[in-house]
Amino acid sequence: MEEFCLNKRFLPSFTVINFNQLLILLGITGSNIRDGFTTSNEYLNIDSNQAYKMIEHGILISKDRVFVLDVRTPNEYKYGHIKGATLIPLINVQKYDPVNLPDKQLLPNRLDELPKNKDIEILVYCKTGNRGSTASQLIVNKGYRKVHCMQSGLDSWVKAGYPIIFDPTAWEAHHPPKQ
Repeated sequence: MEEFCLNKRFLPSFTVINFNQLLILLGITGSNIRDGFTTSNEYLNIDSNQAYKMIEHGILISKDRVFVLDVRTPNEYKYGHIKGATLIPLINVQKYDPVNLPDKQLLPNRLDELPKNKDIEILVYCKTGNRGSTASQLIVNKGYRKVHCMQSGLDSWVKAGYPIIFDPTAWEAHHPPKQ
């Protein structure tokens, strides 16, 4: 069997050919991919560590660059939320909040309150990730192109030890100080 050996003088040409093939392949398979997002109706799932790193690096600090959206109930939001988050509940959840909001106060009827800029980064979160996924899909269906959904929700954020704004009275009611 004959071995193939590439002569060093042909290496630059070989590299250019392979690079061009790669560009063609990317053009064919990833024509709708840009900056980690697609131009189709998709959102990007991220974990709490990625969300925190985004905030830590200043990407999510300014509302003119990013919009942090909490889709839980008002009671859950009062209990604890990420600093700077805007509350627009997705649905009523009796388990977490006995107060039922009218439909006009829920996200499907308040999408016009999202930023006008469809290219703004949007971080969506809920308690465990289920409502966040549904809300993220609603938002991308509205034409937003940079939607991040925190997969495991605020529960994973808190479990990882990341900071939240909270009502101390409500917190102590659920987590009494250890004696």
